[in-house]
Amino acid sequence: MEINALPTYTLPSPPENRNNYMDQQMFMRLLVAQLTTQNPLEPMNERDFFAQLAQIGTVQGIDRLGSQMQMAQAANYIGRTVDVRPDGGLPLRGVVDTVEIDRGKVYVTIEGYRFPMDSIVRVVS
Repeated sequence: MEINALPTYTLPSPPENRNNYMDQQMFMRLLVAQLTTQNPLEPMNERDFFAQLAQIGTVQGIDRLGSQMQMAQAANYIGRTVDVRPDGGLPLRGVVDTVEIDRGKVYVTIEGYRFPMDSIVRVVS
């Protein structure tokens, strides 16, 4: 009788770069630059100003939602064996012990070592 190995699942590569993503700080910098360089004879009207302030809340909500979704995904890895490739080095294998968020970035802990979630390249079991 032949025994076949269980299939493994390889995660897709993380996005290369989020330089095209506007976070809250960038949005605030643009708004302040717009306000300081506007023509004093034709200032921004109130409706446009409040619309941009409302967009700040939207950007904040999207940031929180993204972090919560990553945390939920990472929580599914607790107790599972994964391969991580820290800083593009050789892959390491271990069981995920804990998950945490630090400064908006999600990390998994494997045998006491902390790795960014985006360094996970394969879920083995």
